[in-house]
Amino acid sequence: MYAIGFEDATDDIKAAITEYCPILNKLAKDAANGGGGKALETWFGSEGKTPQMRAKLIEFDRFLNEQCMRLTFVVKPLGATVDCAEVVSGDMAQVIRNLPGDDGKHFLPSGIRVFILPRFAAKDRSERFNTIAHEVSHRVLGTTDCPVMNGTPTQTYGRRAALSLAASNGAAAMTCAENWGYFFMDLLGTA
Repeated sequence: MYAIGFEDATDDIKAAITEYCPILNKLAKDAANGGGGKALETWFGSEGKTPQMRAKLIEFDRFLNEQCMRLTFVVKPLGATVDCAEVVSGDMAQVIRNLPGDDGKHFLPSGIRVFILPRFAAKDRSERFNTIAHEVSHRVLGTTDCPVMNGTPTQTYGRRAALSLAASNGAAAMTCAENWGYFFMDLLGTA
């Protein structure tokens, strides 16, 4: 397994992340090996049973369990800047997906830096797990928080929004980080 690093993290944040990273790895491996069952359909609609979904599950597993060498979690306070954006009170976490023109394929190829932001520390353990899976999906699968619906990017946060997206547009749900976070929470039994 990859090394887990921290910058400016409290013991509580370190404990949650250290507990949940190996669980995410196991769930990713299980899903890539044919697990996922009903959760795939719940969070990705009919697209959950497609070869494209299977390829994404394999890619997620391969990165976490074979390619990744280090996950670093960096705590950023209010007012700090991450990826040219100021950290505001509603933020939970963020990853820098790519360098300009790189499409995310070569930036930190053997690791991820996840920026933990103010709301993360206040969330319960299952929401912290969701956040880790959500942020890892940004880097590994190039997911977005604003999947395109009928030609318009639609911000998607929260359980209800992710379920609605899966029911109405499974292809868009496959590109949505929130759906990935809830999918892994479902496999964990906490969605």
